[in-house]
Amino acid sequence: MKSNKVEKDERTAAIQKQSYAVAYWIMIFSILVDIAFRAFMRQEASWDLFAIVFLGSGIATVYQARARIMNIGCLKLGLISVAVAAVTAVVIVLIRLTR
Repeated sequence: MKSNKVEKDERTAAIQKQSYAVAYWIMIFSILVDIAFRAFMRQEASWDLFAIVFLGSGIATVYQARARIMNIGCLKLGLISVAVAAVTAVVIVLIRLTR
């Protein structure tokens, strides 16, 4: 007898995509915490980890832009994030120079 069980439907795909998004954010912010720990506690440069964060975020952004799903809110949030990152980088450099 043949089973009519559905292995995967739209709901399953949506939940999988959401779980991947949550996992992505957890990994990205974990890497950023590790970068901060290395910089402040161990006095190490973490440019390789920054590259992973930028590459992963850049790929996601380009993919969404090509699919034309980004709106003005996404653009504003991205610009604010870049501005905050730039200010934070300047503050870190100034702190490091005064030591």
